[in-house]
Amino acid sequence: MNNSRLKLAISVIIFIILILGVFSCNSTDVINTSFEVLENCNLQNVDSIANGTGLSAVELVIANQSDYEKYIVYNGPMEVDFNEEFVIAGRSTWQTHGVRVKEQSLQLISDILRYRVIIGDMDYQMPERAEYGIVVSKAYMNYQVDFIVEKED
Repeated sequence: MNNSRLKLAISVIIFIILILGVFSCNSTDVINTSFEVLENCNLQNVDSIANGTGLSAVELVIANQSDYEKYIVYNGPMEVDFNEEFVIAGRSTWQTHGVRVKEQSLQLISDILRYRVIIGDMDYQMPERAEYGIVVSKAYMNYQVDFIVEKED
């Protein structure tokens, strides 16, 4: 009797450990990450850079003042402290309509920063590009950045 109870107890413990292991492996923590938007951000010297996919034509991660001055023309009061922050920026081109940035978000998911940009149509029928950028804490600098650029529904 004691031997069968011991086997049953061990089997139950192993089962519980397996179930807990399966559920803990499938959970993905999503951390909404704060950032500051570069409102009047324009990109320069990027026409030869075509490193994006889909709607994302240009994708930049800028970690120093030299690259910032090379790639960003900013018409606003914001200054970036590259000792504490870095910049994520990009460009999307829409071939048939004017576009504008509707929404931006940044999340840390499974050690990947996901920079999501929603672009929407403008009222005129001229090709246009949407340029966007955010300033992020240097604490996230070593994470891979995935650009997810989508058209507004």
